[in-house]
Amino acid sequence: MIKNKLIYMRAALAIFLLPASSSLCTATASAKDKNSDKIASTWRETKQRLPLFVRFPSLAEKIAYMPLGLLPTPLDNCAALAQKLQTETLLIKRDDLSGELFGGNKVRKLEFLLSEACARGAEHVVTWGTPGSPHTTATAIYCHNLKLPCTCMYLPSPKLSVNEHNAQLTKAHQAIEETYRGFGHREQALYKKNKEFREQTGKSLYFIPEGGSDVLGALGFVNAVCELTEQLKAQQAPFPDYIYLLSGSSGSAAGFLAGLDLLHIKTTPVIVALAPDKYPHQQQDKIEKLYAEIMAYVMHLDLRIHTCKTPQNTVLYNHGFSRASDNQLQATAITTQDLCKKITSYSLDPIFSTRLWTAFLLDCNAELLQNKRVLLWNTGSLTTIKN
Repeated sequence: MIKNKLIYMRAALAIFLLPASSSLCTATASAKDKNSDKIASTWRETKQRLPLFVRFPSLAEKIAYMPLGLLPTPLDNCAALAQKLQTETLLIKRDDLSGELFGGNKVRKLEFLLSEACARGAEHVVTWGTPGSPHTTATAIYCHNLKLPCTCMYLPSPKLSVNEHNAQLTKAHQAIEETYRGFGHREQALYKKNKEFREQTGKSLYFIPEGGSDVLGALGFVNAVCELTEQLKAQQAPFPDYIYLLSGSSGSAAGFLAGLDLLHIKTTPVIVALAPDKYPHQQQDKIEKLYAEIMAYVMHLDLRIHTCKTPQNTVLYNHGFSRASDNQLQATAITTQDLCKKITSYSLDPIFSTRLWTAFLLDCNAELLQNKRVLLWNTGSLTTIKN
């Protein structure tokens, strides 16, 4: 069903972005036009209900948006597990279920990035990363379903078995894949590619940065905080004391921290790094720089919205950022997977969910979370084991 809707996305979005005075239908409209008009009307309703725009209606007039994922994602209350681990409550935000086509945290970012691409009339998307990464794979899939050509530019990287399935999905969705020997070589090729495309079409390529981690992409996680707030209110549950969130390219973490402060929420975010820093505080500085850019962008759109220059919550960067901490997470990964199968009936993917849960269980073991309300923002594969 979702795939059928996506076939008409670009045509419907063009209608969606027309001024109110434009005629949407004619007496001789084709069946496809009528279907596109119906989808565009549905999107308007979806945009009006989007938690970000419900909370900040003025932003809806200035930010392009179309639904790609299956949002809101479930918020599971794991009362029995909380009792075992001696936390007051344990919630799991199931962002592994964020998309029928491809889930995880990238879908939230692409909803804003690809809608902006279509709003600008983009004819070709270019992004970069590593072969089989969730970002390049998700971008290839959702571009393909929007009938939008996509090029993925890679640098040499070791082949990982966990990325093979993603790499196959990227090929199956007809992305153009190119590998370059280094950053300089890729940048030269990018400049040349854009110049030739502009000469041929009169338009520039639409660039999406690695991980989708710019201001627009990060808005997906500002919206995520608004979504979580609505769900907690519906469940009549207080906001968690600690929230565990993975960070690779910084966009999810920066957007999440900005969302907390835009909604004046007090909590303790625990950011878990996917890879250690090459230099001290490298990722933290990147997250906080993007946080400031998000706030400046929101202030530019509406001066009435209260913004901040730096995160107002105490953010913990305790897991995975240093080489020593990274080694500890890797050394404990197998133990985490075995323990989760025994006490949770969940099977964790070997990278994303395992890393998040390892950091959480280490803190439980250190008795840092006793009688605390905890939320895990799960973006990796989390499979329920059938007994």
